Amino acid sequence: SIADGAIEKMTGWAENAPSNFQHKLLLLQAGKAFLLGESDDAATKYDLAIKKAGENGFIQEQAVAYELAGCFYLSKADILRASQSYGQAHETYLQWGARGKADHLRLNSPCSISQSVAIARF
Repeated sequence: SIADGAIEKMTGWAENAPSNFQHKLLLLQAGKAFLLGESDDAATKYDLAIKKAGENGFIQEQAVAYELAGCFYLSKADILRASQSYGQAHETYLQWGARGKADHLRLNSPCSISQSVAIARF
């Protein structure tokens, strides 16, 4: 499949330059696990992708990973974790300087972003 090919290619890159590609590989693996209904694996991979992106200074990709994790948790009806993930995505987009994206997420998020996160920046 296309996903398997992308994961295979990214695996090679992650082996050669883990600080640049490991979080990207984890995000691809999380998305695949999500689509296959492997919820525990998906949750673990989303969490690791978020952690590794942050550790390696990829704040923009950390924000995307938080947002995708929010989508995942929302699909599992875990509203608390979804709201937390969307809130973290919002905060991380602001840290990155992507105010327009943060505002879009705040206004269009399928679940409520915590008031404390949204109000803190206004």
